[in-house]
Amino acid sequence: MAKIELVEISKSYNTGGGALDVVQQVSMTVGDKQFVSLVGPSGSGKSTILNIIAGLVKQDSGRILLDGREIADPSEVISYMPQKDLLLPWRRVIDNVILPLKLSGVRREKAVQEAVNLMEIFGLKGFEQRYPSELSGGMRQRAALMRTILAKKDVLLLDEPFGALDAITRFKMQSWLLKVWDRFQRTILFITHDVEEAVYLSDKIYVLSQRPGRIKLEINVPLPRPRKPDIITSSLFVKTKEKVLKAIEQ
Repeated sequence: MAKIELVEISKSYNTGGGALDVVQQVSMTVGDKQFVSLVGPSGSGKSTILNIIAGLVKQDSGRILLDGREIADPSEVISYMPQKDLLLPWRRVIDNVILPLKLSGVRREKAVQEAVNLMEIFGLKGFEQRYPSELSGGMRQRAALMRTILAKKDVLLLDEPFGALDAITRFKMQSWLLKVWDRFQRTILFITHDVEEAVYLSDKIYVLSQRPGRIKLEINVPLPRPRKPDIITSSLFVKTKEKVLKAIEQ
């Protein structure tokens, strides 16, 4: 059974010039514990789709199924990490990452211990008492993802989490994310503008058209796991990347 299923989702917004169609009849399936990426040009509705899945925006038509059923409150099973890390600048790293645990009623002492046990995995050991302004961009993103993981939801929606990072840091973060995903076994729907990033990370890729966004291509990524960094030079990687780029350009 699919973890997430979108069935002919459409959404438009009223503007001064009339209705603006953002996505039209988008259907997608994300399997349990799959890593699926959504790519497409700017303005094609990628973030709108994530907002609809998360329950932040209501679709005009179509259905969203989680574990095969429609649910009133998607936050029961979904954690959403937007493009910006949204760390609270007045809270230390430890207090930022335990926020979802505290909101769910976990005692601070227990929440802190659980977070401390994960600090090394997330590359934040020794930085627990620092403020976000004292962290590098990559460390801030790791803290934000740690906070998302600690929410303990089955599904993670990640909206271009590495988009603001330099190329070297970005590639390191991609490899690190694969290790985290393998360890915690969550279902991930990932938005990116970077085709190479999508191929490197994903089990499956959906390509959106120009606005209004429609699915132009669904492709299963035929690369073995675990992924090694040198796979990006393989002929199979290059051919897969070419297929995705061709769909975007058409």
